[in-house]
Amino acid sequence: TPSASANSGSGYEKSDQAFNLDPGTKWIVPALTGWLQYDFGSGNEQVIKRYTVSSADVAGRDPKDWNFLGSQDGSTWTTLDSQSSQVFANRDQQNVYDIGNTTAYRYYRINVTANNGDAYSLAIAELGLWSDSGRTIPDGRYRLVNRKSNKVVDVAGGATTNGTPLVLSGWNGADSQQWDIAWQGNGQYLATGVASAKVIDNGGTSN
Repeated sequence: TPSASANSGSGYEKSDQAFNLDPGTKWIVPALTGWLQYDFGSGNEQVIKRYTVSSADVAGRDPKDWNFLGSQDGSTWTTLDSQSSQVFANRDQQNVYDIGNTTAYRYYRINVTANNGDAYSLAIAELGLWSDSGRTIPDGRYRLVNRKSNKVVDVAGGATTNGTPLVLSGWNGADSQQWDIAWQGNGQYLATGVASAKVIDNGGTSN
């Protein structure tokens, strides 16, 4: 059975909160360093080729330096990636890290050796683990619906020029509200507007 664990957790904000697909929750530890890990379970080893780290609600608690590790037994660890001086410019920001791993491990761990300046705590909103088998949406034409407002992603004014912002609107079936989703591998998708033939981009504000 898959499970999450950590060296420590605070109150209800324990390790499982970093794997619940909700960036509004978090794992937090009352220390400047700490580790967080996921166990895929016996016989369910995975080749993780990309991981994501999402910031929580306080910038100083964000992880800054860390090692990303894999293990078959939870005792002997292999370093798959190392990062230093990482910064999350925004809250609920997801940073993406591609790695050249080709080995299926049962356990994966992020071992944080420094936070971004908070004097008391370290926090991670979400730790995402991705493999080539992580495709969950078939290629096709979709509307993108915000689960809170039930509104869809729309191109402002129906424009087709580069840099046009996206807005939330009520569904009306317009081409500006429809997106062709294409699998890119490694847990990533490309969303191309039906009306504009242009793709969704983050504008350089986050990863």
